[in-house]
Amino acid sequence: MVASENDARSRVWSRILATNPPQWIKSIRIIESEVFEEQVIELDSAICIVGSHGAGKTLLLRVIQAAFGFGGGTPPFVGAEGYGNVDNPVVGVIELTVSVDGNEEKKVIDLAGSVDERFQAWATDGWQTNWPAYVSSAELANDFTWYYQELPHSKKRLLNEQRFKSSELVALAGILGKKYDSVSMWTVVLDSRSDDDESWYQQRPYVISKTAGRESDNTSFSLGELWVYQVLWEQGRLDAGSMFMLDEPESFLALRGHRAFIDEVARRALKGKLQLIVATHSPQVFSRFPLKNVRMCVRGSRGKIRVVEPESLVQVQRAVGLEIPVAVIVLVEDAFASLVLVGVLGCLNASIAGIEVVQAGGKDNVIAGVRCLSSASRVRVIGVLDADQRDFADSSNGLFLLPGKSDPEQELIGFAYGNSEAVAAALGRSETALLVALGGFEFFEHQRWPDVLATQLGLDLRFVTSVLIRLWCQQEDIRRQAFELAAVLA
Repeated sequence: MVASENDARSRVWSRILATNPPQWIKSIRIIESEVFEEQVIELDSAICIVGSHGAGKTLLLRVIQAAFGFGGGTPPFVGAEGYGNVDNPVVGVIELTVSVDGNEEKKVIDLAGSVDERFQAWATDGWQTNWPAYVSSAELANDFTWYYQELPHSKKRLLNEQRFKSSELVALAGILGKKYDSVSMWTVVLDSRSDDDESWYQQRPYVISKTAGRESDNTSFSLGELWVYQVLWEQGRLDAGSMFMLDEPESFLALRGHRAFIDEVARRALKGKLQLIVATHSPQVFSRFPLKNVRMCVRGSRGKIRVVEPESLVQVQRAVGLEIPVAVIVLVEDAFASLVLVGVLGCLNASIAGIEVVQAGGKDNVIAGVRCLSSASRVRVIGVLDADQRDFADSSNGLFLLPGKSDPEQELIGFAYGNSEAVAAALGRSETALLVALGGFEFFEHQRWPDVLATQLGLDLRFVTSVLIRLWCQQEDIRRQAFELAAVLA
């Protein structure tokens, strides 16, 4: 049962990421703004926006909302003359590129223009009923007092009953941790001036659920239930081709409900042919989106917001303050081997996030450590020996080698001898000074060679080592071995 549910969710995400709605926003070009950098923000049928608090996630969603002539009653306020109007809203000029039934159109919107001007800009293109819906817990909370004041005398105006199917009840149980016997959702018209008035702006959800035979409604739900029903109701009343923007879907929910909730939102977005944009801090939510469907809000050099495509999942995790768990423990012989291994990976631009390099104190300890920890189930344990220990390398038992043919000290010092002109230039010293510093090494144990070289040149050991590693890794054979080792650690 669990496997089939997981397969179904995977199919939903595969389809929504591969299927374009009949109408969707392909990109946003920032032409003029005091808040955003000039840039082009590429979108897709489903996009996740991440970033630290105050980085601009919600503001970006508000900009899209305002471009269609709509606004909200909670900050940040975007566009002139909007609902919740303030003296200095965020304005600017943007260009939206939209796809309508496969045909691409561009429209320039001045956010300083009136609400009617922005709204009417889309009327001729059939977008009036395909506006972007923005849903956030702040907007939900903003409605609370008014909603519960109006609800008692508005229950006579219940429209469009939706009874949740058994599969939807199962989804709710996964989100909220409650088993439901039944759930019915209506649209209630609040603050109606007449029986004929069914204003879209006055509509809100009203839900009755039964759990273990006990009936509950909006007046007794938890905040988590109210939030989930609000989101599903907002999503369900959109026409095909609309954009559904969901801000922090994890609001009010236990951690275990985050992924189940975004799965259900994705399923309904696919069914309703909606473009989905989600802003989140939750790893359970953004893990559902491939990296190419993630955008990150960061601050540029002038303090303006830049929306970028992250280069790695680690960047996304760090943006939300997530500590990267250790996935691989690498045992090396000593401190210099550790320095060389990290330096080699850096030269390849290979991430060391999730990798902890541990100095084992010699070849025998590396081998024994890997053998003892080989049965660990939560982390991988790998041994990386110096290249002169080739007889003990055994990939089937998790034992690998640093690049080269000898220990790392001899490798780097030997490279410096053979390439003295290039090494001296990179270190900022004369070739003569380098050759003098390299003399007399036979009087020292090889473990001391790098430190002696740095001291003789009057340079920091780490700087000298990093320069040597960078040049050493440019050799074709060394670089090939380095890539092979990096692939093992990935």
